[in-house]
Amino acid sequence: MPDPDKSMPVPRSSRQAIPKEHRRAFVTFLMFNDSYLPGCLMAAYGLKVQGSRSDRVCMVTKDVSDRARSALLTVYDKVLPVDEIPIPGYQEVSSANSPRTGSARVKGAALTRFASLRLGPDGDFGCSYEKIVNIDADLLPLRDFDDIWSLPAPAGIVNERREHMADIDDQGKLIDRPDARRTGKWVWHDIYDDICPPGSPIPREITDRVAVDFENYGVNASLLLLEPSIATYNEFMDWADRGEVRDFVQNRWAWTDQQAATYFWSGQWTSLDPSYSIFYGYPSIELSRGLHYAGIKPWSWRKKGFARRLERFPDYALWAKRFLEMLEELPELRRIGGLKRLEAEIRAAVPQTKTRR
Repeated sequence: MPDPDKSMPVPRSSRQAIPKEHRRAFVTFLMFNDSYLPGCLMAAYGLKVQGSRSDRVCMVTKDVSDRARSALLTVYDKVLPVDEIPIPGYQEVSSANSPRTGSARVKGAALTRFASLRLGPDGDFGCSYEKIVNIDADLLPLRDFDDIWSLPAPAGIVNERREHMADIDDQGKLIDRPDARRTGKWVWHDIYDDICPPGSPIPREITDRVAVDFENYGVNASLLLLEPSIATYNEFMDWADRGEVRDFVQNRWAWTDQQAATYFWSGQWTSLDPSYSIFYGYPSIELSRGLHYAGIKPWSWRKKGFARRLERFPDYALWAKRFLEMLEELPELRRIGGLKRLEAEIRAAVPQTKTRR
């Protein structure tokens, strides 16, 4: 069972002066079931091994098992229960007799991650965070993540199109760009460096595009620096439930959470360096501060081609290597059957890992 001292809010009256590093938190979500547990653990472990001194918080919905919650407490400072937050209108087309499941349920609860806005001093979770970073469970932090706190909030990586994050040919294949290893720049910089280089404001004219171009990704929600406030949370939820935005949220936006965030804070965004959330390990994992596994997840060993992905793609190989390192450092995690099975599958897929160090 989870440690109640970590998983329950702390009464305001019992708090002393909080050190600066503990007024900031990286926040991850585990929702609906335990399937993303490996990713949540690795997101926190990636922060831990790079020496981040900021708090790590995981917010979990009711269907996450007690065993998973206990596992999370090995690498998170707090594991907080949170209710799913439905998209306005989704409850109108669902019922107890015909509940939404699978991808429809995920879509219907896409606004849940904005519960992190309630982690501020005025929130209802008993926390006092002045800044938070929402970080997806499929993002592996590698280095420099505490540097994000120096930016004005809100901050995120503008990424309007898939082809803006990597050089891709007409066949959808990655184009090698050897000069990127020398310059540290690739197609993202070709498009955005003159408009909103890292650390500068993202013009409103860019972030407003999600309201007219529903295929526009906007600001990537895999990594968002925000200032939590219950007033902002209430304003956001009211905004999402009225006028044209309600229609966008219900019917238009395929990437609801990130397109909604992009539009809600339009004109306020600070540009975050794209190296914090690199896709496909492109152009090189050596340039990456964080690796984002937006497609097949590196822990999905049941998916066809698992061994091939570990052998062929450096970003998947690195995730697997770090996962094994985590289990060596935190062997109690092997009590979770799914994690132990994943370890076995990785060792079987990568010959040099078959014998434990």
